[in-house]
Amino acid sequence: MLEQYLNSHPIKKLQLGCGPNKLAGWLNSDVHHHPPHETFILDVSKPFPFADGTFDYVYSEHMIEHIPYDVGQNMIRESYRVLKPGGKIRITTPSIDFLIGLCVDPENELHKRYLEWAHKEPGLMPHSPYVDPIFVFNNFVRAWGHIFIYNKTSLSHSLTSTRFHTVTEHKICESDDPELRDLENYIRMGKDFLQLESMTLEAFK
Repeated sequence: MLEQYLNSHPIKKLQLGCGPNKLAGWLNSDVHHHPPHETFILDVSKPFPFADGTFDYVYSEHMIEHIPYDVGQNMIRESYRVLKPGGKIRITTPSIDFLIGLCVDPENELHKRYLEWAHKEPGLMPHSPYVDPIFVFNNFVRAWGHIFIYNKTSLSHSLTSTRFHTVTEHKICESDDPELRDLENYIRMGKDFLQLESMTLEAFK
């Protein structure tokens, strides 16, 4: 699968932790296989099975929060290694600041809609007897296998300490680079809610 992909794609793009969201033109990798389409099996806690400078782009969406902080740093270091000089990384992940915002300003219209949605969504908030951001906060940091929730400062530091440079923040599905647009999977919850949860950073090697 790897050799076929590398031979058939002039622009080489690696998605980490793809889950069921397979992107056309990307080598879609995950630690588990996700049918029906083929998944390249890759464990980000280990060295990536690629030569230095293989890829033009590396991307992950709502994945790094599911691994311990030190494993996330390995993922970023290995992403740097396998990128070509001038290559780009894009990471979309929940921000702890969004949870703080829910608690600080629960009357914000978008926050209110999100809280009501989270309270009613089957299986999303099983222990919430009434609508209150504290239940969302507690659930979010431990549910769905979440392990470490970043903020912009911590994720930016992880990138720059690995020698990535020119870190920029973007809205989901938006980028100055056409290869990095319209990647995030907002179908599962709607674009406004996914944007509320998410921060998206890009950086250059």
